[in-house]
Amino acid sequence: MKNLLIVLLACTLTAFGIYSCNETPENPLLERLDATLDMKETYQGYFKERIAVLNDVLAEQNDPDQIYSIRKRLALAYKPNSFDSTLNFLLSNRALAASEGDRLKEMEADFMLVEAYTKAGYHFEASEILGGYSAESVPEEMLQAYYSAAHCFNGETMAYTSSDALYAEKEAQRDHFRTLVLQMIEEGTLYWYDLKREEAEASRDVLKAREYAGKMIECTEVNTPDYARSAYFYAHTFRTEPKNPEREEWLIRSAIADVMCATNDYASLNEISRILFERGDIDRAFKYVADHCMTDALAYNGKLRAWQISKFFPEIERAYQDKHARQTRRMAGVMAVAVGLLIILLLLLMFIFKRQQILDSMRKKLQESYL
Repeated sequence: MKNLLIVLLACTLTAFGIYSCNETPENPLLERLDATLDMKETYQGYFKERIAVLNDVLAEQNDPDQIYSIRKRLALAYKPNSFDSTLNFLLSNRALAASEGDRLKEMEADFMLVEAYTKAGYHFEASEILGGYSAESVPEEMLQAYYSAAHCFNGETMAYTSSDALYAEKEAQRDHFRTLVLQMIEEGTLYWYDLKREEAEASRDVLKAREYAGKMIECTEVNTPDYARSAYFYAHTFRTEPKNPEREEWLIRSAIADVMCATNDYASLNEISRILFERGDIDRAFKYVADHCMTDALAYNGKLRAWQISKFFPEIERAYQDKHARQTRRMAGVMAVAVGLLIILLLLLMFIFKRQQILDSMRKKLQESYL
């Protein structure tokens, strides 16, 4: 009887233990990413403090050149964080330059607007601005900015063309403007390595692209926006080697830097979510997409990133709901088994108690009969 009670107790504990077991091996870098994401509000707070300092300095300025310069810094600071704020400062700078009759600053603001609109997915607006310029109409001192904006626009819009012919045309334009920019910038800079990486990828030289992406990482400080971007491109060179651990490692490093820099417009965490989903870590993938990727993309308020996430989020959401529905059913079954075992245990205890009472009564009567 004692052995039977032990067996029943073990079965009950096992039934509860089955539900709570976790077969997913932990990755120290993923745990670090989780810890960083838990502190996201803190990093956003640091970013807001830096912005507040710049805004305080801006409020004290009267000189148009100083106002333009500080607004430009604010636009660059907001570039990965908020499209609306970036747009606000760039448009304000353009209006200021126009009112001051400073054509060069007006052009600079326009070319920065082209890149901001393009990256956020507002391709029509970018095209409208860029279409108002040509290499012949741009002064020499602004040619690099013009070529960079044209390179960005053609490179980003390639993937959204409606035919192979238009794609090839955009690709040719991108390559043309990249060559022009490379001729104008200093060799060995972060921008130079980035363009050479793109050039190597265009020629399908993966190892060369990886080398240049590695040089980009060497040019940057850890956990800065440039580091996050460089680490992402380095990870991207392993896209044809899905089992290579370096791809996931550098995506995670990029994502950590994005969070620490209060970046809302990012790609790394999105890709990590898909990798985890394909691996079967549905809970973590759903948490990343639902709690961070989609909310951050909406906070940034660009068209492109939210649209990209919406293409794979429903699949992850369905898998998450299906998994938890199965777990709920399984838990209900486990609870039923556990309750049944506990009832049996209770009945056995009552039987033992009753039997003990009978034995005590018989023992008492035997003792009385001897007297």
